[in-house]
Amino acid sequence: MEPADINGVLSTPFATVNLWNDQLYKITIMFNADTLEQSKHNYDLMVAKISETLPLYKQGTTNDSEAAVWIMMNGTAVMLGHFKELKDGKYVNVLVMDNTFIENQAKKRKSE
Repeated sequence: MEPADINGVLSTPFATVNLWNDQLYKITIMFNADTLEQSKHNYDLMVAKISETLPLYKQGTTNDSEAAVWIMMNGTAVMLGHFKELKDGKYVNVLVMDNTFIENQAKKRKSE
């Protein structure tokens, strides 16, 4: 895919798309940075841009990551993570859009 651009931060050219019963329930987009400072800067830029449209629901920090969550009216959660550890030589930001209702239905049916 063409890289996504969120407030000047370009994604990797790949996205993971999850479907269940022909329904889209999750999209995962990765953003790489060469330094921890660039990764944190990218995270801050994306939080600011997404917060222009969606009200920030929750934001938190642990020793190895930072995360922000927004909830859309249809129950879709938008989550952005900033990870302070290297993955394949890069620092990673992960943006996930997840419709938990459809995902829970898929898990429930899978266990039946």
